[in-house]
Amino acid sequence: MKITKEGLVTLYLPDSRKEVFYNPDMELSRDISVAFLQALGLKNPAVCDLLSAAGARAVRYAKETDAVKVFANDASEDAVGYIKKNVSANKVDRKVTASRSGANAFLSSHKKQFDLIDIDPFGSPVYFLDELAKCARPDSYLGVTATDCGALSGIFPKTCSERYGIALERTECFKEIGVRNLIGVVASKLEKEKLFIIPLLSHATEHYIRIFLKIVSDGKNLSDYFYHCKKCNYCTFEKKGRCVHDIAKLGPIWAGGLHDKVLCFKILDKLKQPYFKKSGDARRMLLNITSESEEPFYYNIHKISERLSKNTPPVGDIVRQLRKSGLSATRTQFNDTSIKTDAMPEDIEKVIRILDKPRSQKPAE
Repeated sequence: MKITKEGLVTLYLPDSRKEVFYNPDMELSRDISVAFLQALGLKNPAVCDLLSAAGARAVRYAKETDAVKVFANDASEDAVGYIKKNVSANKVDRKVTASRSGANAFLSSHKKQFDLIDIDPFGSPVYFLDELAKCARPDSYLGVTATDCGALSGIFPKTCSERYGIALERTECFKEIGVRNLIGVVASKLEKEKLFIIPLLSHATEHYIRIFLKIVSDGKNLSDYFYHCKKCNYCTFEKKGRCVHDIAKLGPIWAGGLHDKVLCFKILDKLKQPYFKKSGDARRMLLNITSESEEPFYYNIHKISERLSKNTPPVGDIVRQLRKSGLSATRTQFNDTSIKTDAMPEDIEKVIRILDKPRSQKPAE
């Protein structure tokens, strides 16, 4: 057994992930989750950590937020043993209830009880979404993680089709496609129960996608088909008059907004607390989100420059040049060498050609 500190809690963990899973790389996700619940400002919320493993997220919710009830559930007997040990070690026995149950069985027996349901599976959450929709209630919240990014983003189209029933192909803005796909899948499941969503925060890292949603009783499922051009890698929800090449119709995926920027600023403020060890990374991500354009999809400047056989100009220079032309342009959280803009591919290509500087040549010897 090993001991680690995370946030305000001390965690007792197995020596091997094979015994009970704990991923230290997900501390960033747990920091943002805690700050998210703090920023909501709910009074005495009840929280469900559906796939709790060693209980890291559940214990942090209990210790670091105003949650009065936290249900930490896992199907593994060993995991429940670690949950109970961590609950006791951090003196949150009165707040946390540890349970051993299959995720769907747990949701089925706890309908409409939670202000926040948090689901962080190893792989896809799709196997739990039907029961999740039945368990959820209006004016509550969802936190959903997926680690099958290749399927969700269309890198593996066959798996995406088989698992999610969505037609995709690989694009250069695949991270955002993955986020929009996950939101759309959750929205379609909830719609069957006459519930709708408002995305509050969505982000993607190298190995997982994370979305936070508010559930409401009135609304509209904003999922729609989009169009992708393999030649210029242009993506759009509006086909007419936008691309002269042959384009594929893909989706449907979520076509609405991805964030509530007012809430994102509140989360940023919460992340100033010193016990958030990943606050630097989390705040950089949130700052990118709060400053990025609402324009759907993004362009990878490095990829475009490569196709043109040009040097890749600094992203900031591209943004400034496009803005001078009266176009919208910002950086994006999804990729350091990409931008969100209402410009067409040919507009960006023109700017890259203007900004391209010849590579320095070695002087003759």
